[in-house]
Amino acid sequence: SALPLLRGTEALAEAASSVHLAPHPPRFRPPSMQHDRLAAWIDSTFIGLTAARVWKDRQAEALAYAALGRRCLISDRQSAQNLLVLCLQLNARIGPEVFGDIMEVKVRELIDDPAAQQRNNFDGLCQRVRAQAEKHQDPHNALPYHLILGKVARAGWEQDELSPQPALNAFDTARSLAESCSAAEQSLTCAKLAAFADTVLRVEEEKGTKLGAEHEDLVCSLVRCVIKALQTGEAATTKDGGAFKQAHERLPRVFELLAALPNCRPAFQKSAGAVPGWA
Repeated sequence: SALPLLRGTEALAEAASSVHLAPHPPRFRPPSMQHDRLAAWIDSTFIGLTAARVWKDRQAEALAYAALGRRCLISDRQSAQNLLVLCLQLNARIGPEVFGDIMEVKVRELIDDPAAQQRNNFDGLCQRVRAQAEKHQDPHNALPYHLILGKVARAGWEQDELSPQPALNAFDTARSLAESCSAAEQSLTCAKLAAFADTVLRVEEEKGTKLGAEHEDLVCSLVRCVIKALQTGEAATTKDGGAFKQAHERLPRVFELLAALPNCRPAFQKSAGAVPGWA
């Protein structure tokens, strides 16, 4: 299966020698995470690198390394890290997807490698992500970085290094930013905040803590996010059906929490009327 890809590289090099060279190399659709083997990803990366170097396009070269690094995150963290380092060494502009991959490698390293824990910690990682997020004023551009911050802070909480508050703050900021974005992004962000809030509440319950007034803000956030995800149901089912499904499946939990904390019921009553009847 590599032969057609190698022939494609050769044809690409021939095209590059033409006097009608395009200003940028062609963009190749990456292989599928679910259906393509690692060998196909490696071949695809070679084609991308060939094109990038013929066109002297550092951005395209960085993206080729990053794509293979993302694939290697599944089973080979060290190779993923090496590829993402190559991507950074090119000093090309990287987007939130690549930045998120780099942070995922760092998080796994902190969890699995005791030596890495001596060099860094989750608070330091959160500061790096926060600094990156603050560079973006446009809500659409800032949103993914705050979601990455929430993911990193959540990992820190799961490792008992951080309180849940940094992750809750990051997800809540993302929720506010999402109000200026698409309905699908709103639904996805609300689903993430609701999922984390529910996890924190369940951990408290497993410890034997009785939910009380100090948990009302967290429960109200969960309730509002579930309702918001249901309100954007039609957009969610076409673009991110998982977020809508999660919200729908979390309704029994919402009713359970409302029964335990009656002061949170107005938050539900205020917004439930806007949920489509079919939902």
